[in-house]
Amino acid sequence: MKKLSKLFSNNKDWVSSVCDKDPNFFKLLSQKQSPEYLWIGCCDSRVPPETITGLLPGDLFVHRNVANQVLPNDMNVNAILKLALNSLNIRHIVIAGHYQCFGVETALTPATGDLEVDKWLASLRETCNHHRTELDQCMTSTEKTNRLSEINVLKQVEHLVHHELVKAIWNQGETLIIHGIMYDVKTGLLKDLGLHVGQASELPALL
Repeated sequence: MKKLSKLFSNNKDWVSSVCDKDPNFFKLLSQKQSPEYLWIGCCDSRVPPETITGLLPGDLFVHRNVANQVLPNDMNVNAILKLALNSLNIRHIVIAGHYQCFGVETALTPATGDLEVDKWLASLRETCNHHRTELDQCMTSTEKTNRLSEINVLKQVEHLVHHELVKAIWNQGETLIIHGIMYDVKTGLLKDLGLHVGQASELPALL
């Protein structure tokens, strides 16, 4: 408990600051959640979704993993999608990559020999190999990592476009938009990649 004392102290201060602005905030928040966005981002500790977007608890439905991936055989992300789309009726999905991503950087190197890590990064390594010619034109390793991070966002948007849950919503004539963005840890700013896909035909042809 002693090692967590800072967390509990900060929590009390945060609750006080929120309640000073809106005494009913937690009472209303406890009644239901109705987030507008599903945020699928990287688990990097420098990229906290609510903080960098200036949003409050209840505004984002969040799923985070290494290198912000949406893998077809990932039961976790499939469950998240089902809850977000079918139960919470969220109609905006944000794939949020970030520059200087350690997961992407690792995918640019040979297999680590760690079964879990290599299995998780297998799809990302395939993407890397597919775009090897473009990536090899990057002047520095940082540029290469950052460019693959952008390509990776597009790849995850593509995975979502072909996901059965997403296609079912589009087939019903409902609006659902998948957004691809980047976050720059050096500046704290979000970057719009121009990826706003509302139907399969709008997916860019880069891949």
